[in-house]
Amino acid sequence: DSKNTDISLGYQILVNKFNILPEDYNPGNIKKFSSTYAFGNVSAEEECYNAFIKMADDARKENITLVLTSGYRTREDQTNIYESMKNSKGETYADEFAARPGSSEHETGLALDIMTFNAVTETFHETETYKWLHKHAREYGFIERYPENKEYLTGYERESWHFRYVGVDLANKVEEEGIAYEEYYAFYIDK
Repeated sequence: DSKNTDISLGYQILVNKFNILPEDYNPGNIKKFSSTYAFGNVSAEEECYNAFIKMADDARKENITLVLTSGYRTREDQTNIYESMKNSKGETYADEFAARPGSSEHETGLALDIMTFNAVTETFHETETYKWLHKHAREYGFIERYPENKEYLTGYERESWHFRYVGVDLANKVEEEGIAYEEYYAFYIDK
């Protein structure tokens, strides 16, 4: 039972399995990160891009290296990712670990997968880099989008590397209340 999401909400937009982006969604000005910040071809919406650069530069001053592995994806990119996973591991598996086209935050340009050198997704939450992000990401407008013990709300297993740009004020509110973004949206936006 999915519906089109309210794209007029800007950085407060909710995109998930039930709130889908229209096919003609325009993410705004997309900027590509240099290899100083990203592994491979990674880009993001301009304000998200600038916030990440500031966060990564500040982290580096504390000997923490943030490396992007994924950012903005076109609908075609997301279709290819989902279909590939579905074809190799089945639809049930794909629906648990990958978003269907139109339901991925990466298509907004506001979602970033943040890692560090020699880290793997399964244990990223145990790294000093994750601990730094967990403490400081909100100061730059980012929230951990799929936190532990919120799978029943987000529809996804914990992804300690997946951060979403929502702006500083909103990020602080979400983090201070210890809620998933779906909860924030239900409590404060979709009343």
